[in-house]
Amino acid sequence: MPPARLKSGFFSIATAAAAAMCTLSISAVASGQGYICAEGGGNPGNGDWAPSVFGWMVEKGGHADVVILGLSGSDAAATAAFNAAGANSVTNLAVNATNADTPSVYDQITAADIVWIRGGNQWNYVNLWGGTLTEQAIRDVFDAGGVVGGSSAGCAIMGSIIYDSQFGSLSPRQALQNPYHPFLTFTTDFLELTPGVLFDTHFTERGRLGRLIVQLGRYAGDTGEDILAVGVDDRTALCIHPDGTAEVRGEAAVTFLHLTEESQLEIEPNQTPVITHVRHTQLTEGYTYDLNSRQVIARPDHAVLTGPSTITPDFNTTSLNGSLMSERLKGEYWVDDGGSAFALFDGALDILPGQNRLQGAIISTNVWASNNFAENRTGGPQYAIKEHPHRMALFLDTGVQLQAREPAFLDVKPATTTLESAFLLLDAHEMISTAQSTYWSSNNFSVGPRQSVAIENAMLHALRSGMSYNALSHDLAVTGDLTGDGVVNVFDLLMLLDQWGACSHPDLCPADLTEDGQVNVFDLLLLLDNWGS
Repeated sequence: MPPARLKSGFFSIATAAAAAMCTLSISAVASGQGYICAEGGGNPGNGDWAPSVFGWMVEKGGHADVVILGLSGSDAAATAAFNAAGANSVTNLAVNATNADTPSVYDQITAADIVWIRGGNQWNYVNLWGGTLTEQAIRDVFDAGGVVGGSSAGCAIMGSIIYDSQFGSLSPRQALQNPYHPFLTFTTDFLELTPGVLFDTHFTERGRLGRLIVQLGRYAGDTGEDILAVGVDDRTALCIHPDGTAEVRGEAAVTFLHLTEESQLEIEPNQTPVITHVRHTQLTEGYTYDLNSRQVIARPDHAVLTGPSTITPDFNTTSLNGSLMSERLKGEYWVDDGGSAFALFDGALDILPGQNRLQGAIISTNVWASNNFAENRTGGPQYAIKEHPHRMALFLDTGVQLQAREPAFLDVKPATTTLESAFLLLDAHEMISTAQSTYWSSNNFSVGPRQSVAIENAMLHALRSGMSYNALSHDLAVTGDLTGDGVVNVFDLLMLLDQWGACSHPDLCPADLTEDGQVNVFDLLLLLDNWGS
């Protein structure tokens, strides 16, 4: 059963110790005098996105001096991008355990107006630079009004909460199966450039929506703090002004997740996580987002305002198995990538009519079964929502099972795998605007613009077996609401009485609330217990 809804302003947390209630604590973001440019990963020598990102940094840095930091070697592509954008000088500096705490390194960093941190492994930066003159120098450039940016691992350390990857890189599947996986570790005392923000990288490319929602829920469960979790796609950056306003620049999208007053969490070791009512806003270049108010404050000219939804979900009774690719066809639409792992990247996804057994739904299966296809299987349904606004996307990992039933219920059933992945549901019923990238990723293989899209103001849920979702009320289902009208009343009682007795098949008697094969007094008592809910 889903956890009980709590009063506005609170959320439920189940931790290793016990279930507890705590006040939602939200950190302000704007802090310090400098600029941040968090880029999700990608060679700036490929594609046409670099001038937008590197040009912004050079402009804010006064066309002055750049230092590029890494553990070893140099970055020719980033050097060329800064030079092309008009930087006065570019210096590559290798900083490791032997020189990280030396005055000479401090002097070289603080002589620059722009600090760029390369990709790699963020734990190396946290571990080798933390508490040294290198960390102090980066912070001093920022506090003096300079620009600090980074790519991939360099992006991951831009927030005050850092997923540090100390023991290994956490996969989305591992996160969705266990929010206390040994690979899920945080650092909160390094640089602290963007308070209250956690960055994740290579976001859609590696299907990390399933990882970021768990990072958000886990941190809230541990601390009671509602942070802003930001997923940045490759070849894309979030460029942040000192007042906390942030521009999306580059080729793909930036995704923002945060808890709401309705959020419910059940975060326990070795248990499939429950994280509900997470506000999801995904934006492309031209959008500006206020990190403090958590609102879009500017949209590109080509953005489309979607208006109120006129979609009424309508489900036939059917089962869904996340292990079967053919199950995608049961939705109103389905996404065809033609067998190419680069279909979204190359603008080659097709949105096709489905069997419409779940009207209003777009289904993706085996979502995290393949690293190669994770981008299509997470980004593809979102592209379909851009093409057909206000629908919902169902993300089923291998083994996840759902039961759809009339009028528009989704019941999460026990998984067919030993470990259950949480089921992700992205409901765009309340979406406000949408847009698509205008960048072509490849001149040789692309058939259209990259199919990275904006979806402003959707709601994301991570659910596990035993939970139900009412697609008509766009909320967790109330036990006993058999008609789907969002309330348990006399019409539900009449339906229960009409199904009284033995069930020949579970699909034929949703009034079997206890799932014991009978509609009887125990189901009646459960319905009455929720009367009026």
